[in-house]
Amino acid sequence: TQEPPPLAPPMRVDWQGSLKVPRYGSYQFALEAPGEVEMWLDQVSLPLNSEGTSPLIDLPQGVHALRLLCQVTEPGPVRLLWRNSQEADWSPVPEAAFYHDPFLGHGLAGRFYANDSWSGEPAFSRIDPMIAYYFHHIPLDRPYTVEWRGRLEIPEDGHWALGVEALSAAWLFLDGREMLSNTEPNRYQQVEMDLAAGWYDLTLRFLDAAGHSHVYLYWQPPEGERELIPSRYLYPEPVESR
Repeated sequence: TQEPPPLAPPMRVDWQGSLKVPRYGSYQFALEAPGEVEMWLDQVSLPLNSEGTSPLIDLPQGVHALRLLCQVTEPGPVRLLWRNSQEADWSPVPEAAFYHDPFLGHGLAGRFYANDSWSGEPAFSRIDPMIAYYFHHIPLDRPYTVEWRGRLEIPEDGHWALGVEALSAAWLFLDGREMLSNTEPNRYQQVEMDLAAGWYDLTLRFLDAAGHSHVYLYWQPPEGERELIPSRYLYPEPVESR
């Protein structure tokens, strides 16, 4: 819908919120506006050509943090269009795909593989806000594997514990280093370490090879109790253009 602007051009407009991607796949965006435009997805600036069009990018299903920045120089509509790699025509991003809250775009990007080795092309990919699953309906036939990747925000310096409970098995990596290998089914294991406040690359690998499968990712802050890692401290890995 087109509404009168709250200010007369020229003006700088900064929209922030979240975008729901309905299914895993490759997408392309076009941002139309009477002026210069910039677009961020999951805290990453997307390269836009002179026509405001992005390259194809692979996106997991789920909710992504979105930011649009426009330097409006004259009256006119602002539109965000998209299409997937199977579509020839552009379509406006529907209103139902937008959310006001930018913090909905939190979580880890999970790649689900129809094998026991995290190899080949994933069957699908999605953003999971938290890693806390008991699989009543398994997403793939067993054995299958999942690799969740993203960033973990540690809010304060101190002595932290990170832990996993899983059936069948799980492996935890921090900044590329294996920190924990939990191959004892249905048993909680943790690792303790001193961490400085800041950002860390986090990878969690999960193998489902038996019934009653589940996986839970915990932390224990300094002077705190063990809890599932809250979604607001997890960020999906940056999107990459093809």
